[in-house]
Amino acid sequence: MALVLKDTKTYTDSAGNVYNDAYGVVDHIDIDKHNQTAKIKFQIYKDQAARNSSLDPIIPSFTYFIEGTDYTTHFAVSALNPVNKNIFTNAYAFLLALQDDSGSNIWTDWESDE
Repeated sequence: MALVLKDTKTYTDSAGNVYNDAYGVVDHIDIDKHNQTAKIKFQIYKDQAARNSSLDPIIPSFTYFIEGTDYTTHFAVSALNPVNKNIFTNAYAFLLALQDDSGSNIWTDWESDE
């Protein structure tokens, strides 16, 4: 399970390098049920082969801290109970719905590989 670029889309890292087959993976999730918060680490690799070969990601990871409605929607026990739901599926759904301050989706050029 990962996020991949949609057809014809590219990913440009902070150094200006362009990738046609970038592969985004949630590698770590922390859940704090008591405080109702979550933290996910999302890393982007050159491509799936680089990830499968345990090569370093192309950029430092993105870390997201989740609370409030986003936590309830994606990470609360009730969000994880339905059949075929798991914490990673919900983490990718959170990323695909994530918006910047202007209301634009951050990962708009990406989609699930499943």
